[in-house]
Amino acid sequence: MTGSARLVCRRPFVWIIPLICLGLFQPARAAGPDDFPSSLTIVSGFAPGGGDEGGGAAGRGAAARLQPQPGYDQTARLFARHIGGFLPGKPSVSVRFLPGAGSIRAADYLAHAAAKDGSVLGVVASTALLAPLIAEHAPGYRLDSFAFIGGRSPDEYACAIDGQSGAETIDDLKTRELAFGTTAPGRRQHTHVLLLRQLSGASIRIVSGYKDNNEMLLAMRRGEISGLCGLSLETYRAGLPGWMSSGRLKPVMRLSPDWLESLRAVPRAQELARERGAEPDLIAALDLFAQEGTMAFTLIVPSAIPPERLNLLRAAFDAMQTDKTYLREALRRNLEIGTVSAARLEAAAASLARTPEAALVLVKQLNAAP
Repeated sequence: MTGSARLVCRRPFVWIIPLICLGLFQPARAAGPDDFPSSLTIVSGFAPGGGDEGGGAAGRGAAARLQPQPGYDQTARLFARHIGGFLPGKPSVSVRFLPGAGSIRAADYLAHAAAKDGSVLGVVASTALLAPLIAEHAPGYRLDSFAFIGGRSPDEYACAIDGQSGAETIDDLKTRELAFGTTAPGRRQHTHVLLLRQLSGASIRIVSGYKDNNEMLLAMRRGEISGLCGLSLETYRAGLPGWMSSGRLKPVMRLSPDWLESLRAVPRAQELARERGAEPDLIAALDLFAQEGTMAFTLIVPSAIPPERLNLLRAAFDAMQTDKTYLREALRRNLEIGTVSAARLEAAAASLARTPEAALVLVKQLNAAP
């Protein structure tokens, strides 16, 4: 045996030490698919059975209750049941309910307290996302505190009337006084009724004080009121079964983005405002209200999330939107799927950020009007 051979045999661990050192001191690698969180939580801004503006089942007595309206809690649970299957490691996904202040509490939690590693996501009301711009009191977070994963469907907010009231169009409202139900000043339903009255010149009697969407829809079924504003087509369909398909429900004005197709024949608030020679600030305010619908039913995360995690979540969301099991469940639960991409949501957020200050002041005034 040669000298060099004897050296190797007598000191076999000399070659291992450098390998150990390399293993111990190599730089930390970036987070990737292999170490994606094994469990995720989706925070919902509404309690079970709730929807935007408190749309849980409500009524005057058990016999009068309507079915729960399609809402944010159902959307959160739909996402939770399916998105994990399209993420690395197929993590478990649960829903945590943090109701309060129209889901501002949940948005504040996501912005400040939630983990920033992609393990905590949120489904909050579009009103909570707009709160930093138009709320009377600043909520403590900003719109850019959040990154967008994607949206289930835009909300197509419309004012609609009961065709059996003797009115069918916005011009008919100028010839007769109809009762419109609302919740309270500051809520979308109330503000949209005021806009309808201002922009159309209609004679509208406002009946306010309803607790939520379900109470207003029940009042319309009973004939106590003849019109509603600030509700989505999805909510109208769920709360007034058969009215839209039969033609009994007549949409007369919409506050929704112009890229939506389902209400193309219905006058837009912006068009009515231009016909009346409205100031640019009012037009800009109406554009802000329209973008609110774009940001409904949106899955968000804290904006401090690592870019690679954000990309994985967006890819999983996009894949989920075409999954047959996901689509079947959405159909069974009367939840519309009209996917809003992350790019479209980012564009909407950028548009909102450019809203002139005078228009934001006007929005606050409209929300506060009695």
